[in-house]
Amino acid sequence: MMNARQQRAWCHVGDVLVPGHAPLPKYSETRAVELIPRLLAAGHPDDASAISLVVQCLRVVPKPLLAMLLHLVAAASRLRGAPGGPFRLLELGLRGVVLSSYYAGLDAADGESRIHGHLGYHISCHTGTDTSA
Repeated sequence: MMNARQQRAWCHVGDVLVPGHAPLPKYSETRAVELIPRLLAAGHPDDASAISLVVQCLRVVPKPLLAMLLHLVAAASRLRGAPGGPFRLLELGLRGVVLSSYYAGLDAADGESRIHGHLGYHISCHTGTDTSA
């Protein structure tokens, strides 16, 4: 479970990565942050604590500077071989958690996700027992 300060930190980073453009909401306008503990629990505990520590440090960085910093991380992640490795891991950790939680569809207020609805993505489950044919 995350405390309010940790949620604000993830929303701060999330709003830079997913600023929202009409009609899509920005990250903090969804309930995506609620999914982050489950996402982090699926990985190695050391990785979860490391990325959480990075996010807590980024919490104090102003959004324009954070956007520039994340852009530099993305550029450095394209370096070949070992020099780009840490940057690739950092970008994967930040973007992976934020985007996975954002596109999970937790923003649904009335059963329909604004994000999924705008993208035309509708999940359905067919059990194969349909006898109407």
